[in-house]
Amino acid sequence: MLDNNVKVDMFIQFIKDNSIYNDYMKAYKEQNYSSNIIKDLLSIHDELYLVHSFVWYKTNNGYDFWSIIDDKWLLQKENYYKQYKRNKILKEIL
Repeated sequence: MLDNNVKVDMFIQFIKDNSIYNDYMKAYKEQNYSSNIIKDLLSIHDELYLVHSFVWYKTNNGYDFWSIIDDKWLLQKENYYKQYKRNKILKEIL
């Protein structure tokens, strides 16, 4: 099982790779969460932060936009995990 910080790092890399980091951070701030909801959700269930991160129908991008991104994440997260493991091994070797 991955550490929560690693999961968040992988997720942040995904949104950067898809050029939606600024949109995500703006939408996140617009939700007026009282705490770090991503870490809170991670402590409950590993996948909840992904799904709940992209159902913000009140944002400028709207529900459909975030739903498509969520689907893309769910399809690609295993690749991000493999990339993370590969990079970790390479760092240990080098």
